[in-house]
Amino acid sequence: MSILASLDIDSSRLLLYGIVTIIFLSVLTSGLHNGKKSKPSISHAPRIPYKLPFGLDMAWKLVTRLHSNTFVEYVCEEVLNTPGRTIEMNLLGGDIFITDRAENIKAIQADQFADFAKGQTPHDVFSSILGDSVFTTDGPLWKTSREQLEPHVSRVRPDDIPVAEEHMQKLLKLIKSSPERVDVYDVVDRFQLDLVSQVFLGESTNSLSANQQPFRKAMEDLLTYNTNRLLFGRLANLFPDWLFAPKAHRELTRYINDLIEKTLALPINNQTDLKTEQEFNLVEDLVATHPNDRYFIRGQLIAVLMASKDPGAILSTWTIYHLARDPALWKRLQQEIEVHIGMDAIPTTVQLRKLYLLANTVKESMRMYHPLGLNIREARSDAVLPVGGGPDGRDPVSVSKGQIIVYSVAGLQRNKAKVGADADVWDPSRWETWSPKYGDYLPFSIGPRQCPGRVFGRFQIQYILVRFLQEFERIEWCGLGGDGDKGTEEMKIKVELNLKPAEAVVCNFVPRCKNTA
Repeated sequence: MSILASLDIDSSRLLLYGIVTIIFLSVLTSGLHNGKKSKPSISHAPRIPYKLPFGLDMAWKLVTRLHSNTFVEYVCEEVLNTPGRTIEMNLLGGDIFITDRAENIKAIQADQFADFAKGQTPHDVFSSILGDSVFTTDGPLWKTSREQLEPHVSRVRPDDIPVAEEHMQKLLKLIKSSPERVDVYDVVDRFQLDLVSQVFLGESTNSLSANQQPFRKAMEDLLTYNTNRLLFGRLANLFPDWLFAPKAHRELTRYINDLIEKTLALPINNQTDLKTEQEFNLVEDLVATHPNDRYFIRGQLIAVLMASKDPGAILSTWTIYHLARDPALWKRLQQEIEVHIGMDAIPTTVQLRKLYLLANTVKESMRMYHPLGLNIREARSDAVLPVGGGPDGRDPVSVSKGQIIVYSVAGLQRNKAKVGADADVWDPSRWETWSPKYGDYLPFSIGPRQCPGRVFGRFQIQYILVRFLQEFERIEWCGLGGDGDKGTEEMKIKVELNLKPAEAVVCNFVPRCKNTA
């Protein structure tokens, strides 16, 4: 059920209201853009033709693809099916630039970083959740936020493994005591939320022990709703989440505010004498440095929870989905663990780094299912990107100031010219011979906005996979949606803020018989 349905909102009426509003405002303001500075006299990217005013036919097609969970395939295989893998389209009255060319993505993320910003639209859409956090800001505010967060998220601390194992025991108990088949994403996502909330907030959400998880549901509902709002671009403010998703908005705000108030009540000054700077958790650090700015603190905390929970849960689930259908690879991974760790020992970070087959398995999931497979930037000024124009797609292309650029890492990492003819096939063995060029594989992005939590992120995924491989003889996939029909149809990709499995990954977990002699 979509969030709009759960809120008793007719999504078709909302979309109709949005389209009518957009037409009205586009006509009203069209004269304001007549004097807009023209693009530099460089080649232009091919334009996608549209039939209805303001590209309404394209907007409708994108919406239907979103709801049918074929959006990624549509963009990669049809929209970007040009020699330069780069296009422009008119979407609801605005020019959108879309690309999955490695040269252009590298320019946006690194070489021409100063020319492209997160922009105002993502900030407006997600401000009620993420505030002025590292994921919604640019310039000095972004730089300051990143510098404060990086020490907390950039490493695996000695205490993180005991904390991970504490929550792993709860997860294993939940799986082994379940009389029914297990929804993998549900339990793995709860594990990751409990882990990262304790590591970064100093207090676990304990979602594995609760029948209901209102905070977790609020996060998911708001992300789903606000991802849909992005389609309305600069007019997204007409549909605020506090109005259309009030219950989720209230719950998320309540939980984080309670945590902040609880921390503010602690004798922080006394704790300074007892803890080093490295021992402060993120909440304590933010409260100590921004004691009167609850909006800023709340945005940073939610941003870190999202960025640390969602990718780990999503990539772990995609990997288990494939391993449950590949018992031979499951056995090989168990043999690797037996050699380097043992089947009954808690893994250390040093031991995890020795698991090359596991590393290749995770890398393949990151290639096929990059959680942030679609990303958005806004041109700060008129700019030129390296390729995408001309009859062969090799000419530089111009971008106008204020233009929205969508770049697809999902498309880049499934490009058959880069990866091979089997780019759409999940195959960890490709990493034994395939060595992508710089910029062709971007699991954590590059440039100044490279993911600061990449070390901890790898640890999250590897730890849960190793412990499952130790505890379970095998995992059996129960077919799409758990209906038992395993067929040949692959799991579709659902686009929210991240790219998730479109249906539940339902599996049977078969415990390993341990030698207790």
